[in-house]
Amino acid sequence: LTQLLRGLALLTFREARPDIRVVVVDNDPAASGRPTCEACRSAFPWPLDYVVEPQPGIAPARNAALAHLGDADWIAFIDDDEVPEPQWLAELIRVQREYQADVVAGPVLSHFPDPIPKWVLEGRFFDHRRYPTGHPLKHAFTNNVLFRRRILEDLQLRFDPRWALIGGEDRHFFQRIAMTGYRIVWADEAIATEWVPARRSTAAWLIQRHYRAGNATSLIERDLRPIWRVLPVQLVKGLVWWIIGLSLLVTSPVRGKVVAIRALRSLAYGTGLLTGLLGMEYQEYRRQKAV
Repeated sequence: LTQLLRGLALLTFREARPDIRVVVVDNDPAASGRPTCEACRSAFPWPLDYVVEPQPGIAPARNAALAHLGDADWIAFIDDDEVPEPQWLAELIRVQREYQADVVAGPVLSHFPDPIPKWVLEGRFFDHRRYPTGHPLKHAFTNNVLFRRRILEDLQLRFDPRWALIGGEDRHFFQRIAMTGYRIVWADEAIATEWVPARRSTAAWLIQRHYRAGNATSLIERDLRPIWRVLPVQLVKGLVWWIIGLSLLVTSPVRGKVVAIRALRSLAYGTGLLTGLLGMEYQEYRRQKAV
């Protein structure tokens, strides 16, 4: 959070600086982020609001941010483990104006502050797909996005609490926006960098995350489209990912660990698609009770 706030304090604009207000939502009932925000407040160039949302889950936290918009016409989301480039927000705004978009999404690069296994870098497991600026999208994510506030009123839209512990609430949110006819485009120069902790640099974490992504994808499709359309498409996709995974797994003894993990990730993603198709929910964000 300290790194994020420092990054936001360094935002620069080639044209007139917009009127900015920053809202930090803490999903910890103990308000553990408050000291960090208070320490940054005196030197912070923008008004800074600190909000505690005790209800667990990402969707309630996102909605708490939307409940504190004030008179903002545009909303930008970024995650607390990211740092924006100085031109991040300026690029989102520029691309919005150039393409008259309703939603603009940008890339998230990965930074590893601690030593990680060599195979993680070789496999590029934390690289995310990028597009040319202006490329149309069918959905977006809250790790790097700008969108019109008016959409919330037009569609009476909030992040769906059903996804609070599953994840994918942002894809569900923006996919609904796109399906209603609003325009989502990509801004490839609007860069944010995610600080990836070493604990994520394990095969188990990568495989689990792909399973969750597949599971949430099918659950979202089931929710937004008729089941008779979703069933054959997601079934075929799940089986294709299984075929890809098995093909890679067969060659992995010769091709090495990177290929083996790619194989297991593909199998996990395909399995997630199929379990989500059956309505089975994987709640990655459920809080563990103390024993």
